[in-house]
Order: sequence, then structure tokens, then C-alpha cells
Amino acid sequence: MKKLTIGATSFIAGALLMTGISGYAAPALEKVSAYINNTVTLKLNGEKVETSQPILTYNDRTYVYLKDVGELVGAEVSWNNAERSVEIVNNPAVDGDEATTIQEGTDTDNEKGENTSFSFTVRSDFGFELVYTYKGIDYVGLREVMSKPTNGTYFTLDIPSEKYSLLNSDGKILVEKIPFEKIDGQWAIKYDYYLELLLPLIS
Repeated sequence: MKKLTIGATSFIAGALLMTGISGYAAPALEKVSAYINNTVTLKLNGEKVETSQPILTYNDRTYVYLKDVGELVGAEVSWNNAERSVEIVNNPAVDGDEATTIQEGTDTDNEKGENTSFSFTVRSDFGFELVYTYKGIDYVGLREVMSKPTNGTYFTLDIPSEKYSLLNSDGKILVEKIPFEKIDGQWAIKYDYYLELLLPLIS
């Protein structure tokens, strides 16, 4: 588990954590003028997400509430009043290579489409924040896979079939109807499939 501590008056990666101002010594605070920017939206992997606090523009830079960002990327953000610091714990559900067992999910292998109770493990591995092991097979999250291309390739959803395809920068289909399953409410792809078929095409 990785912990990152940031000074209380610092901004991090264009994000901020709003805290109370009581207890600060006068020299530690500096009044600034910022604008609520309703023209800016926050997206995660191309999908718009709502924020609990307004997005701000200050000094030609955009600031998003840090706790909102933390929740989106699986990090725990908190305020340590004793040390006057913002603390970030990266992926608190995963501690090193130790796997966490999670119960209750939707078994997409069930031909009747019914919800059944099953167990799987999740860990950080293979360069992915979340790796699921279900029925002895490793899966990686579709959203993380979609963020991996570095050569202009991209993924697109075919709505009628509800399947994703991989296209090159010219829009030519490289891999059609990528197979995936739903685990813990997240779409996931077999890691071996990603490693052998997708990775050579997107890197």
C-alpha cells in the first residue's frame, strides 16, 4: 500500500481538497480569486462523471475536488488535521501483492442470465491496478485496457452486439467483438487474450 502525503496548502495534479480554515496561522493563508467554470466537465475513460464540488479555474489552470478524483481512481483521500496535510492512499483495497476475496456478483457464465453468488479475488498486478481471478482465470478491467493504447489505436463499442472492437488510427477494425465478462459490476477481459492479441496491436 502506497501513501503519499502532500503539504496542506499544496495543489496536486490540478486537483484540490477542500478543508476548513480554522487553526491556520495568518501567514499560511493567502486569498486568491477563482472562477466556478461550468463549461468544463470531468471524464473518466471518455465517460462524463459528476463532481460533488464545482470545477474551478484559477490562474489559467483547472482544479477538480481531489476527493472526487480519488474515488474515481480507487484512491482514498483524507485530511490529517494533526499534521495539516492531505493524505492519499493509492488503491486502499489492495495491499501489495496480497489478494482480497470479494463475495456476491453476477455470474455471466450462467446461461439463464440469473444472478448467482460466487467468489473471486482482486489484486494489483501485470501493470494493472485491478486484476480479477475468477474460476482460476485472470481478467483485467476493460476500462484500464482502453487507456493503454499509445499508437493511435482505440476501442469502440458496437451498440447492436454490445461488443467492443479495436480500430487503428484510420478507423480500420483490427479486432472485432472482443469477448469480455462482467465481474463485480465491471467489464473485464481475459489477461491472456489481452497479452497475446491486443497488447501487440496497441503498443
